[in-house]
Amino acid sequence: MKKLTVTFLTFISIFFAATAAFAENRPILNTINYQQQVEKWVTTDSADVMVSVNVTTKEKKFDALQHQVMKKLEELSDGRQWHIDSFSMSQDQSGLEVLSWEVRSRMPLALAS
Repeated sequence: MKKLTVTFLTFISIFFAATAAFAENRPILNTINYQQQVEKWVTTDSADVMVSVNVTTKEKKFDALQHQVMKKLEELSDGRQWHIDSFSMSQDQSGLEVLSWEVRSRMPLALAS
């Protein structure tokens, strides 16, 4: 009986010691953490211009159409180079070819406006 009492008291003392140690390491509740970060805007004198071109045609000369579109864009943008981001080709219900381009160019702000 004495061993049982000693074991029980030892267990209880370890339990309360562990509880007290854990209570010291617990985070404080009801706190608000606020972080702030400052960013500066970058100034630039150029614009990233994106253009979508959609063509529906019965002609099968896709290379000639693409060349014509790119040439017209270069003329409109004072000789700037354009890059094709995406191209898709499909056929609609009437059998016409549907072509779509997404093109992009970087140009001065004065030219973009």
